[in-house]
Amino acid sequence: MTTISQLSFFVLVALGAFALFFQFVKGRFPKHLAIVLDLLFILALCLMSYRVWPGLGSDLERYFQIMDMTRGTSFREVLLYGYYRTTVITNIFMWFISQTRNNHLLPLLSTIIITGNIFYLIHLEGKRTTLLQSAKFSYLIVVFSVVTLMAITTCVRHAWMISLFAIAVYRDFMLNKKDFITVGLYIAACMVHTAALGLILVRFLALLKGNSKLWILLWILLSPFLQYFAESGGLLGEAVGKFFAYQEFGAEGLDIRWRIVRLGTLITLAIMCYMQRNSSPDKKYTNFYWTLVLFTIGAISVPILHFRMVDAAAITSLPIINNFYKTQSKENVLIFKLLLTILCLGQFAYHGVFIKTSVSFI
Repeated sequence: MTTISQLSFFVLVALGAFALFFQFVKGRFPKHLAIVLDLLFILALCLMSYRVWPGLGSDLERYFQIMDMTRGTSFREVLLYGYYRTTVITNIFMWFISQTRNNHLLPLLSTIIITGNIFYLIHLEGKRTTLLQSAKFSYLIVVFSVVTLMAITTCVRHAWMISLFAIAVYRDFMLNKKDFITVGLYIAACMVHTAALGLILVRFLALLKGNSKLWILLWILLSPFLQYFAESGGLLGEAVGKFFAYQEFGAEGLDIRWRIVRLGTLITLAIMCYMQRNSSPDKKYTNFYWTLVLFTIGAISVPILHFRMVDAAAITSLPIINNFYKTQSKENVLIFKLLLTILCLGQFAYHGVFIKTSVSFI
């Protein structure tokens, strides 16, 4: 299985190169070929995730330790006293996997869920409107360069939470479905990772109109008031506690070159969003995305929080990229394709060095 996981990684590299090239090629692949390529990508990623090991001190090592400790506990005990009892879905998910005595199922199953959600978003966009092949490829390149293969396959909770939120916000603003399912997806995101509360806040800030949104850039100045909620307990208390912990961590271990390239990707997506503010047929979603961008830029002084918000901007960027490619001039589209490609290649290069030096297959 280790060899299969290694080979799967090289298949992913080949498919990534394929997407980088064909985003510049006009026309579309036959529907059946596109489905086969999508399934091959998902299969390769899932096979890689089963045996990938990011090393000691990683999130995955911590998750394995938690599952080892909870394996002998009852379902009732894990609900009441589990390590992730505040985020119920994560708590139950990890407990059930621990009972199989195969910890490697955790990254495998979470990767299946995350990639399933990402390709479901692609399906929704293609069903709602014309999804350009170039936009689909650019979106996948942005997602897997910004969020990274390692975060998707080994960090489990973070990308899972964002992918749920992305579906919820797509239903909310693009399909105008403010129903039980949409609300349930928002709640489910919070039950996977407490950081979802920040994204829920962005969703409500999107209600602001006009230039009043620019005040969102300064939201971090109000963060000391969150201290009142730090001892409140529950989901909110945990989220606020993590926010202050993120402030203490600073930027240690985050390469400045990598941070600059990620910021460049965010700014490029922000400009694409701003340029279509009047031409986009989906003004509600454009308004939401612009709010997310402002909030993310406002969090730049808290590197880990900023890091997570840039991931959210990447996973929710599909309608922005697709509308931009359809509404802007050919010259502008080519320029921004090249910009995104260069920035994403820089992130892939950094990620490649990390995989080569720190990642193994066990």
